[in-house]
Amino acid sequence: MRGQAPLICAAAAMALAACATGDPSRGAAYRYSQERDHVGRIFHYLRSNRDGSLPEHIHVFHKAKDKVEVYKMVQKCTGAALVTAELDFEKWSATKLVGGRLGENADQLAFATLTLDTREPRIDAVVNLPDRTLTQSLDLEALPWRLYDFDFAEFTVFAQHLKNYERDFSVDMAVVVADPDVEEFLTRMGEAKAIARGLDRSRGAYRYDLGGEAFAAGGTLLLDADDGHVVDVETAVPNHAEYQDFKLSLLDVNDGGEGRWRTLLLSHFEGCDEG
Repeated sequence: MRGQAPLICAAAAMALAACATGDPSRGAAYRYSQERDHVGRIFHYLRSNRDGSLPEHIHVFHKAKDKVEVYKMVQKCTGAALVTAELDFEKWSATKLVGGRLGENADQLAFATLTLDTREPRIDAVVNLPDRTLTQSLDLEALPWRLYDFDFAEFTVFAQHLKNYERDFSVDMAVVVADPDVEEFLTRMGEAKAIARGLDRSRGAYRYDLGGEAFAAGGTLLLDADDGHVVDVETAVPNHAEYQDFKLSLLDVNDGGEGRWRTLLLSHFEGCDEG
């Protein structure tokens, strides 16, 4: 027994570490590559139901290596969202997300913050409503994690650094339920698995089946064969209350950088008082 004691202690230590940080193998699917770090790139997606109803434009700006901004709009001159995120390329996760409305000067009118405690791991959320402040903490099973209603924005940046596009990978998935009457507005969906199905030459993309607890109803994911960003997602699981299911399609990729991004944000309210 004495000879086995060091082995038992080592096994216990490893078990405790696993409980504290989740499954370390998930993060091992990634390796940072500067060649794939397309800072200044703007991705234009269209989110909708799978039948094309309720379309909303999603613009994702890779502002800096560790920063992403997302502008969401249904129609110009109406309310639009501007969400920002800070990324950690060691944990392969967003460590801070700030949700807000787009202001007329291309600024963010912030009202919600999600912060990742990487030690637990845990998300701490604060939402400031006109009449009250909502707070909640949500335990995650493991890192990396993704926020489903962030419309694959951080997902598309991190996916460009996958080691092997012909292998499965998985993340922990959470979603914000935008309903002030729901006490626990932040929900863990569970593990989201991307099961590799190989190169789809007709689409120029690697194809995956979506599964796991988060996508038990199934779905598909396409990642660009050259750069690894998200090209298309379809699943029966909606990421907003008004949706029946989910579809995200890439419309355009632009490397216009900060100047193009600011012009895009300012254009949302241009000419809105005319006529």
